Amino acid sequence: MGKSIIGGILCIVSGVLGILSSVMFFFMSSILPSIIGEPLDQATQNSLDTFWVVYKAIGAGYLILGILAIIGGIFAIRKMQWGWVVAGAIISILVFWPTGIAALVILLQAKPEIVKP
Repeated sequence: MGKSIIGGILCIVSGVLGILSSVMFFFMSSILPSIIGEPLDQATQNSLDTFWVVYKAIGAGYLILGILAIIGGIFAIRKMQWGWVVAGAIISILVFWPTGIAALVILLQAKPEIVKP
């Protein structure tokens, strides 16, 4: 297996973990209001509403980053679009750093495979 394929797979793994994280954040922001359920005073309710909005925003961010990491991994496997490959590897660091760093290092070593003169 070539380095570009291994790096691409690592990017895709990071992207999938990012999407799973976004699902977790969306789930938490949806399920917590029903768990609390008690009538709350206005200040506490406003704080919880802000908390849920922040969780949904974080979930949306992880979803977008996960998708971009997967796109970079697909381009790495197909050995095309060097810019997308590097961007996907960098984004995969933001999503899940252990596989993201490995993907970036491997893909930087695989540049001759992807960028053909």
